[in-house]
Amino acid sequence: MQEIDLEQLNNLCKDFLGRLNQQWQERNDIFQLAYNTGIRISEALLPERWTYKRGEYIYLETLKWNKTREINIELIPENLLNKYINNTNDFYFTYDMLRHDMRKEFPKLIFNGNKNHSVCHAFRYNYIKRLAQEGMSADDLMIHIGHKKVTTTEYYINAPIFMEVPEDKRER
Repeated sequence: MQEIDLEQLNNLCKDFLGRLNQQWQERNDIFQLAYNTGIRISEALLPERWTYKRGEYIYLETLKWNKTREINIELIPENLLNKYINNTNDFYFTYDMLRHDMRKEFPKLIFNGNKNHSVCHAFRYNYIKRLAQEGMSADDLMIHIGHKKVTTTEYYINAPIFMEVPEDKRER
């Protein structure tokens, strides 16, 4: 065992804090990307499915139906964009870790009675509903979001959203 001085300890602490900040920044960037674009959280963690061909768009081969979505690069946080362009899969967080964070931090939401979709699809539902509210048609949204059927897109647009209120927070 080797004794270290205060400067070495200070450097170890700073290095740790730097890595920790980078990890939390990555987590926040992934959630921001899902909010901005409506992609699935799991798709954000798969740089091998992203293709950059110069210009202002990057292309994502979606997990469902292997469709390609065009995403404006201005919507993608810079450090994630670099991972997608360079195809580097060195994410600190896994899908299960991010889902756990959302379940812990995010209120329990229920979309059209489906509790299983609630956490993982919160950003996707939000994105689709926002674009529909801004006037994008269900047919255009279906293509943009990568759905196979317009009825799926309409389900997202029209699905009621409920927030589960803990019993101790309910009004009496």
